[in-house]
Amino acid sequence: MPQTGSLVVRVFTSQAQLPVSGATVIISSPSEDGRRKVFSIQTTDESGGTQPFQLEAPDKALSEGPGQSVPFSDYSLVVEHPEYYLATFEKLQVFPGVETVQNMELIPLPPASCEPVIEPGTGKLWYLASEPKSGRMYKLDPADILHFKAYSHDGVRGVSVLHRAQQTLRTAAAAQSYEQALYESGGRPSGILKTQTDLGSEIVLDDGKRIQPKDIIRQEWEKVHAGAGNSFRVAVLDMGLEYQPIAMSNADAQFVENKAVTIADISRFFGVQLYKLGEGKQSYSSNEQNNIEFCVSTIQPTITQMEFEETFKLLTISDRRRGMEVRHNMMALLRGDTASRGAWYRTMREISVYSPNDIRALEDLPDVPGGDTRYASLNYVPLEDFRELSWRRNAGGGEKGETT
Repeated sequence: MPQTGSLVVRVFTSQAQLPVSGATVIISSPSEDGRRKVFSIQTTDESGGTQPFQLEAPDKALSEGPGQSVPFSDYSLVVEHPEYYLATFEKLQVFPGVETVQNMELIPLPPASCEPVIEPGTGKLWYLASEPKSGRMYKLDPADILHFKAYSHDGVRGVSVLHRAQQTLRTAAAAQSYEQALYESGGRPSGILKTQTDLGSEIVLDDGKRIQPKDIIRQEWEKVHAGAGNSFRVAVLDMGLEYQPIAMSNADAQFVENKAVTIADISRFFGVQLYKLGEGKQSYSSNEQNNIEFCVSTIQPTITQMEFEETFKLLTISDRRRGMEVRHNMMALLRGDTASRGAWYRTMREISVYSPNDIRALEDLPDVPGGDTRYASLNYVPLEDFRELSWRRNAGGGEKGETT
């Protein structure tokens, strides 16, 4: 007599096993006619899990003797989510009277598989995502997508840095080819071989190939003198040959400086300071201020966009009404500025914003006994208490009735 077993599916992503909610879980098995029989379809909750599936399993008694049936049933498991690759599991074993827990890891879809689309007529923004393996298309609401925009012409579709910098990159590639040719010539400019005699007409070689005498002289000259390994070799000229070098222009002489311009272009496209790329003037005394500038100019605009996007799409309305927000801690990037950090901590402690343990936590230090007590200066009092405290101070304390 058939019995039942239960199955619980837990869906997660990344090595941290973050739960994936809203994933569709389908349990099926092949039928005798070749089709698949679907037993149950569920959606994962906030913990990434499903309710127990109650599935048929063979009677235990059938496996107690030799040659009997296996004590489990085979099922197929399919897990899909529009933001992740499709995940499947075959020959999932369900035992009678036993609850089986199956963990399923989902791999996020690459950003290139998702494209923002403006719906004609309504102007509503949608996202079309395609699953690379199956080619299945999904139409997603903007609330389901974290879209961190960089440079954009319309505020919806981003323009990649490589696309914006393609002209600069082509120029840099041409400069690199020029540099290679310069070094292959031994760092010396090209020149002219002159002779007062007529070199004659073309010559027919043994293999039937025709070649000009001047080409033979050029090949022999480059064989001996071209390339970095042949630099500064002594040339021996005969038959009235005379070598006349072509002077290097000022633009050629400043080629290394031109390469620095290319690095500056890369710095400009990515919004990264030159000192981060090993260029520009820098000193140890300015490193702390450079880190501050890097955080404010390069990192902070991106962090601000991420905080707004994550706050409105990862938190519920009730969470936001309670004042919850997503914030990224950038203190680690500013640890080099010891003077500013110390002054900031001192100010926050004097106005009772931070306790000693709050400051130690920001410095990755353990708590100390009594470190949760907050302190405030008596020089700052509420305005409604100012008259009474002023009278007491002018009265010398007020206990003895003395006035000053």
